[in-house]
Amino acid sequence: MANILSVEWQLFGHHPSFMRMVSKALLSAGHQLTLAVPDVNKAKSLIGNLENKVQWVTLQSRPGDPKQQWAEVHSFLQHGQGDHIFFNGMDEILPKSLRRAAFGWTPPQELKGKVHGIFIRPRCLDPQINTFKNGWKRMGWKKLSDKNFFGHVFILDEILARNKSLSPSIHWLPDPWEEPLKENPISSKKYWNLPTDKKIFLFYGTGNRRKGLDLLLETFESDLPESLHLFCVGAINPEDRILKRMNQLKASGRLTFQDRYISVHEEKLAFSACDVVVLPYRSHYGSSGLLPRAAQAMKPVISSDYGLLGQRVRDHGLGHVFKNEDPEDLTRKLRSEMEEHSSNLENFSEKNSPEAFLHILSQTLQL
Repeated sequence: MANILSVEWQLFGHHPSFMRMVSKALLSAGHQLTLAVPDVNKAKSLIGNLENKVQWVTLQSRPGDPKQQWAEVHSFLQHGQGDHIFFNGMDEILPKSLRRAAFGWTPPQELKGKVHGIFIRPRCLDPQINTFKNGWKRMGWKKLSDKNFFGHVFILDEILARNKSLSPSIHWLPDPWEEPLKENPISSKKYWNLPTDKKIFLFYGTGNRRKGLDLLLETFESDLPESLHLFCVGAINPEDRILKRMNQLKASGRLTFQDRYISVHEEKLAFSACDVVVLPYRSHYGSSGLLPRAAQAMKPVISSDYGLLGQRVRDHGLGHVFKNEDPEDLTRKLRSEMEEHSSNLENFSEKNSPEAFLHILSQTLQL
């Protein structure tokens, strides 16, 4: 077993969930674990009952400066705070590092074979995305990969993972839900003060344009039946113009929203309270943790037809897809009736369970 330095530069969005699940997997595999985070107190509040099972160090570097980032994690290893590095999100360091590697720069060579992690959105490795910038990053990836710099790199895209021309160090990893849903729908609706006589559509996440909240608001500003109700929850932080539209829909009785960070328990209450989960993302690349969460909650989804997310919904029969960035087609799908998807949702949920995540990660990362 190894002494692993687990690195997490971000403590919002999907990052706390991955920090918890990766930590559980590494500890259950018998590894010693040190967590490197930008804010130890905040991370401790998010890690749950694992707080006293790991060692803690504070990150001074920030995403965007790969030279400083690599130097810092290298220094941690030099001072005995790990034999191997596991980046919970390689996206915070790898893309810029690969571009530099294409021009001859390399991370510290003492780390060769000791670098592992999860590359959540590996656009630069995807041969279907032939942009100028990605071309340079792929060249950098090949240079480092040919030198066996990486140990195990996990990606959440099962299709891309089958492309073994990228590197034998790449493995597929499930994008899991974290805890089983055991909440009562009626009491969950009461918790959020939602109408019990309407069909509830859940939007969970930020108001970033990429997430497509404005498209969803546009549909509810149209002539949708009054029996359909939109529920938005999470740290939305909408722009003023979006917030104005949300307040107008709220005043008209079409929308309920909570603009704040919600706990893991409240997340379960949100999924329990809804009837359908809506993922209106614009041209979203890669996986989304909301899809397996919806499946575990046995809630069908309405998703953009773009990329891996749309393909999963179609291939696994998890709900409806609408034309990417098309509010009119989204409106049609909101109006349409959902078929019975329970067996499909259950199968997809099992494939992306925390047990599957733990098994693949711990069995592959034999150090």
